[in-house]
Amino acid sequence: GSSSVQRRILHHRIVSPPLRAISLLARRGQWVYDPLGVKGFRGRLSKILQPKAFAGTDPDRWWVQSQSDATGPTLGDKVLEIELVRQLPDLFLPKADSGSMAYGLELRSPLLDIEVQNFAARVPLNIKMRNGRLKSILKDLAVRYAPREAILRRKHGFSVPLNRWFRSELSPVRRLLMAGWLVRHGWVRGPAIGELFDRHMRGEQHGERLWTLLVLELWAQVVLERSLQPADELGRL
Repeated sequence: GSSSVQRRILHHRIVSPPLRAISLLARRGQWVYDPLGVKGFRGRLSKILQPKAFAGTDPDRWWVQSQSDATGPTLGDKVLEIELVRQLPDLFLPKADSGSMAYGLELRSPLLDIEVQNFAARVPLNIKMRNGRLKSILKDLAVRYAPREAILRRKHGFSVPLNRWFRSELSPVRRLLMAGWLVRHGWVRGPAIGELFDRHMRGEQHGERLWTLLVLELWAQVVLERSLQPADELGRL
């Protein structure tokens, strides 16, 4: 039934992995977790979602269980293990695969070769990260073959410009969410959505929260209400 689907979706694929409830920071050579309450689903939407939305389940349980299941000898090793068994197969690799296949490309990740992975798993953490410097081994090797400034520059990700989008082409989403399935069925407080949009338009950065609400709303319309088809474009709403 819809309630069982709802419970599965909240604590598994749609909500937990993209929100990245666990992140790893290097501070003066120490490995620390960001607080789950800040990065987790509840922490991001705690003032917007009503208790009814959780339906007796904990959407962050997926990550909490991942932490307790990790067997690495140090905190850093445990986080790397979680990245390998959770983040890669459930988030990063599917994104890369679907994006490349959309253009008829066969994409491979040579660093995921089983022999490379087995070797990397045996390398002590203090060698993988020296003095808070991530990817030490790879960088030391790469500077032999590529310009040093290209290898040692700051990381430049491929993040989606959600904050800009919700101030421009996605700004009409406010009307959709305020009158959407989540509000009508008591999952979300409508005034809280309006307040979040107002704060975002004033310069605060809430793109990820708004995107999470939009994805949850679209999922509810596809799975629970069945008023929307997965192939429908956003402009149809």
